[in-house]
Amino acid sequence: MEQNQVAEIATEVLKERSKDIYDDGLKSATREGGEALQTIVGLFNNVVLYPVKKANITFKYKLEQFEQDLKRKTEKTPSHKLIEPPLAIAGPTLEALKYTFDTKELREMYINLLSTSMNVDTVILTHPAYVDIIKAMSPLDAIVFQRASKMGQIPCSRVTIGFDEKVYINAMPKIFIPDLLDTENPFLLSSSVENLCRLGLLTHSDNTIIGYDYDLFRNHDFVRLQFEKCKAINTEVELKININGDVLFVNDFGKNFAKACLSDNE
Repeated sequence: MEQNQVAEIATEVLKERSKDIYDDGLKSATREGGEALQTIVGLFNNVVLYPVKKANITFKYKLEQFEQDLKRKTEKTPSHKLIEPPLAIAGPTLEALKYTFDTKELREMYINLLSTSMNVDTVILTHPAYVDIIKAMSPLDAIVFQRASKMGQIPCSRVTIGFDEKVYINAMPKIFIPDLLDTENPFLLSSSVENLCRLGLLTHSDNTIIGYDYDLFRNHDFVRLQFEKCKAINTEVELKININGDVLFVNDFGKNFAKACLSDNE
């Protein structure tokens, strides 16, 4: 049997085994504890940590960490409002934690989503699609979105460097947003923002912010550095920096996602 066939069969077996463990874990945790928190901790132990246990890795630490995190997120929820989360949220979330538990930024989002779904007052904010959105995010995406959700309207620009009708297409990122996360590589930041827009959390508009001086971008250290690099490449022409002011903001869908998956103490 070829290696890829073995892999496919193994994947299907694991899927079926995970389903069985999920069902058993839910029944066991519910019987033993009868409380929402114990149910989820039991599911995490039986679903997420199952392959880790089989590999004899430090699963006890991860179980303790998960339980502590979930308790911390739900400690302000009155006991009479604490509910078991919908399986449409809990199941995919716990499955996703298998692969992202060691990535703090994404783990925090998943646990926030779980805790939101365990409160009778906030469960309405949750949506199964949020799990897939977090899956499609990198740690940088999570940091960028968290920052953007606190900023409101964010000035950005399509900055180009060139002469006549020609521009150096690799000189500047597609979206230049220094106010969002000035310590990050502008090209990586632009890529992250494009992904968050693709996921429907952010909106990039060609409108401008009234009263904002977009010419400030022209004298930004990174823009000046790229400008000097372009000048060194072509000394025979007069280069110009062009600024097209835009705005970036968290849209309504993104705001709801933030309420469900971000916490005030992050």
